[in-house]
Amino acid sequence: MQRLQFFLSEAAWDAEAINAKRLALLAAEPATAPSANGVLIIDDTGDRKEGSATDHVARQYLGSVGKIDNGIVAVTTLWADEAHYYPLHVMPYTPEKRLAGGKQDPAFRTKPQIALALAIRSRIRRTRCRCARGTK
Repeated sequence: MQRLQFFLSEAAWDAEAINAKRLALLAAEPATAPSANGVLIIDDTGDRKEGSATDHVARQYLGSVGKIDNGIVAVTTLWADEAHYYPLHVMPYTPEKRLAGGKQDPAFRTKPQIALALAIRSRIRRTRCRCARGTK
């Protein structure tokens, strides 16, 4: 358990590089390679989180509980077709109250801005998909 805890919390590893390798392996396998029949799904999800020591945690709307509560929210992209689906990218949303300059802080991004950045990242990686419009 201690070795696993060290790996997850202390070891130097690049999450972006690991994700890029994971996506490359999925794309290289014919059974999981993105196809023109797939869609890019963009979503945000929030989970309760006590305290405020963890980055990005604040009182905000959490879809998982359907109300404003203390928690963390992430914007995600997911590739899916009729047979398979898997996550592509995830980026945490940082509420303006967590940034020194609030909404004027250069680091502040709205959830739609984060979603656009993730969609562009998927396109740059040449993830094949068609456009679909969901309802929420």
